[in-house]
Amino acid sequence: MRTVLAAIDASPAAQPVLDTALGMASLTDATVEAVHVREMATSTSQAIASRRGVPIREVEGDVETCLLRELNRDEVILGVVGARGTPTGRRPVGHTALQLLRRTAKPLVVAPLLGGNAELVAVHVFTTATAPPMIDHPEWGLEAWGAEFLARYCPEASQIDLRTGPVGGRVLDAAADAAADLIVLSWSQDTSPGHAVVVQHVLERSPVPILLLPVDGRHATEDDDVGVRRRPR
Repeated sequence: MRTVLAAIDASPAAQPVLDTALGMASLTDATVEAVHVREMATSTSQAIASRRGVPIREVEGDVETCLLRELNRDEVILGVVGARGTPTGRRPVGHTALQLLRRTAKPLVVAPLLGGNAELVAVHVFTTATAPPMIDHPEWGLEAWGAEFLARYCPEASQIDLRTGPVGGRVLDAAADAAADLIVLSWSQDTSPGHAVVVQHVLERSPVPILLLPVDGRHATEDDDVGVRRRPR
């Protein structure tokens, strides 16, 4: 069994988290299960899950510890958590979400709504350090470069969007231009100074859900960030 785990509480964030989890399940051919870590007796989470037809498990204990344990279950292929705050707000991502992002080895989606049918588009942003010589002359092979990139790294994508400039800003620009429903970023889970700058920038400003895929930090660099977005057909 493949399960998308929706971490919900009794706040208004529970409904968009469940909607997002249901959308991700439709993309991954999985079922959805909600989990609520009880800090006090409440029926709100159960009622919200019931309206969506999603089974819910209630567990007790430290929130982060419980959610990490639930995410690590073998059948869980990814998790969905709510972001506290709004894009460009003072606290756009809550403490629990950040801790889970740093500590889980499973893909984790942060934020609200996602539609069902989707098209996958890859985004690659060139910086001054990574731009190839043909960047000023696209007719000299940039299209072929993009096709080779897709063939090697993202063959499921229907197209590639090549941009130059600050990576985080350009990923958000590409998502906005495409009316994207989801941004996907790989990252090394290293939030020490000078690391995960792109991830933090996008987390703080994105108005759509973000799926973070943990990768081996030895093979990840800031310039390697590739945003992959999904949009309705």
